[in-house]
Amino acid sequence: MEKEIISAAQAARLIRQGDTLIIGGSGGIGVAEKVLEALESRFLSDREPGNLTILHTTGIGAVTKYGLNRLAHVGLIKRVIGGNFGLQLPFMKELIVSNRIEAYNFPQGVMCQLYRAMAGKQPGLISHVGLGTYIDPRIDGGKMNDATTENLVEVLEVGGREMLFFHAPVANMALIRGTTADDNGNISLEHEPATLEGLSIAQAVHNAGGTVICQVKRITGRGKLNPHMVRIPGFLIDKLVIDENQPQNYAVNFDPSLCGESRRPIESIEPDPLNERRIIARRAALELYPGAVVNMGVGVSAGIPNVTAEEKLDGIFS
Repeated sequence: MEKEIISAAQAARLIRQGDTLIIGGSGGIGVAEKVLEALESRFLSDREPGNLTILHTTGIGAVTKYGLNRLAHVGLIKRVIGGNFGLQLPFMKELIVSNRIEAYNFPQGVMCQLYRAMAGKQPGLISHVGLGTYIDPRIDGGKMNDATTENLVEVLEVGGREMLFFHAPVANMALIRGTTADDNGNISLEHEPATLEGLSIAQAVHNAGGTVICQVKRITGRGKLNPHMVRIPGFLIDKLVIDENQPQNYAVNFDPSLCGESRRPIESIEPDPLNERRIIARRAALELYPGAVVNMGVGVSAGIPNVTAEEKLDGIFS
């Protein structure tokens, strides 16, 4: 069935008072920025919608602007449940630190799996992640301020082990992004630097009877997409928004090496400046060994690959 193409302003008007909205993206990657901008404009002009509950996996924004920082207005949001807030400082300052909204910080991996639990219509997610930390309800339960009182995490015993049970909310709106959509709403991600959680977000909201909005860069005809390139099937998508100027992220309009269309020679990567961040990254790199499997996060640890490239250590670990 052919999907309806709407403007960003029309998409913003589909979001109603009290809705629960899952927003996809990470930093400036995979963010439906045009729709977020329209949602902010609508609230500033009409004071609607309000009392939204927002779910997001990672930080969405460019530290002081864009992304969820567009939603840092009193009255727009009632509650936020997220895995990272470091890229949305105005949002933190104006809403969370000032106790103007309820806020929960759950592990990013838990957020990813929680969407899948929601898609399966499960009551929540059981995980050992967070035990003994501020996620544990015997400590803070992931609550970020005094305005947040409801317990969304419980301690259970499963098979003789303590586990945490994260309650699954019911979300009725999703805002995700892709590169290309065909007329039937099938979505490909060929220019996106990462696939992220668009599929599980769409499944969670679709299976709850909600509305899934996907922003894309372009539209192609029915049957024109290579089926192997489709990452989100069209039956999960309700509305399409086109942004022909959609950049890959907040810093780069388009770099083919970010999406695998080309390869950037290791030698072309400029060394980081010699400062405390590089010193920490170099010290951490000394812990690596051939055959190691490494999970590198954002922040200072993001400098480790530059160190290994500089020392020509690429390829000896995963």
